[in-house]
Amino acid sequence: MECYAGASGRKADREAPELMSSPLTRVLIRIFALGFYRAHAALLLFFFVTLIVYGLFINVLNQTHLPPDEVVMHNLKVVLTIISSPAIATVVLILWLFLTAKSWNYVLSQLQNTSNRFLWYIGTAFPVWRQFRSWFVVQCMILLPVAGYGLFSLATGVVFGHYIIPVAMLLYVLLLASVSAWVYVRYSNRPVRDQGRPFLTRIVKNWSKPFFSLFLYHAFNKLKVALVITKLLSAGIMLGGIYLLADVNDALRTTAIVILGVVTAHVVLIYYFCRFENLYLSFSWNFPYGRMRMYFNYALIYLSLMLPESIWLLAKPDLKILVVLWPLGIGTAILFHSLLYTIALDMKRFIYWVFGLFNLFFFMILLDLLWILIPGSLLASVVLFYRSYYRKESIHPQSYSEMTGNHRSQEVP
Repeated sequence: MECYAGASGRKADREAPELMSSPLTRVLIRIFALGFYRAHAALLLFFFVTLIVYGLFINVLNQTHLPPDEVVMHNLKVVLTIISSPAIATVVLILWLFLTAKSWNYVLSQLQNTSNRFLWYIGTAFPVWRQFRSWFVVQCMILLPVAGYGLFSLATGVVFGHYIIPVAMLLYVLLLASVSAWVYVRYSNRPVRDQGRPFLTRIVKNWSKPFFSLFLYHAFNKLKVALVITKLLSAGIMLGGIYLLADVNDALRTTAIVILGVVTAHVVLIYYFCRFENLYLSFSWNFPYGRMRMYFNYALIYLSLMLPESIWLLAKPDLKILVVLWPLGIGTAILFHSLLYTIALDMKRFIYWVFGLFNLFFFMILLDLLWILIPGSLLASVVLFYRSYYRKESIHPQSYSEMTGNHRSQEVP
């Protein structure tokens, strides 16, 4: 038994330094942990200098205004506030989570770097548990300032009788390191063929993709910023319309103004849709589909794109508003889209046209001319779409050359 216990103790003593001396751990620390500190040296230096300046300022303040018996308590005021207030501690933990997310972004981007591609083959040759331990050490090194602050908070809490929050903070750091290690292991052990695919592409790769949904996938994959800004602007228009026009008794007119503003807020996405169509969907011109069928297909595209706004319209208690104003939104959107067929994807001219039509439609709504505006805008969108859909000269010359691969001089006769 003594021999067995002695052998077990020696084995544990060997495994403890083995974790830090493992070749995989040393390589990962050198590439990712030290690289993270080099990449974010300015940010870390800012916080370090801030702490130093804070300490010097507090010392001067203590010497001039505070009695000696309150010096220590005042220096520890910030730490004591954190470990005694669950709300402030939650804010600190959220900041640590943001730091961890920043480390994820750095490590995963570095894993995609060509110079680190050897880790896909060498690192994954180790057992998964050893990979997890190595990545756990790397993340602990990245979170070393956070862990140091957690240990200091624990020591302060033991002295002043606050135990729960400091212990929870240390357990939270270990949880962040463990989750990070699991993320890194899962990411580095995925098949190589999936590494270059965006996250959304990997999710929807086996889904059925009808024609009307192609631009929606493209928007969620490549136009995230434009999509988010558009939806935020659209939500602001709806909320502003609800509160600013609350005194107007005519619900039909108020909702029409809001719908016009929502459609106008989507002009950037409408422009990107037409450009996407010209660059990547030119094969659809050879489909055995009539122009009216394509018109209804585009109506379905814009209805799907403005689905949150459509749900808001469905929530209206008056069915008349739904039946009357839904064609106004779809017709205006397709009218804006059809304008791009005739002005050759010129964004400046497109904005001028949208501004003019918006003012025209707005004054027609104010003059209670919806009975002319709704069928007029719908008829104008149908006519313009029908006349311009197959016009090849509507394609911008640069876009046409990118699409066809013809980079010769584009002179329009």
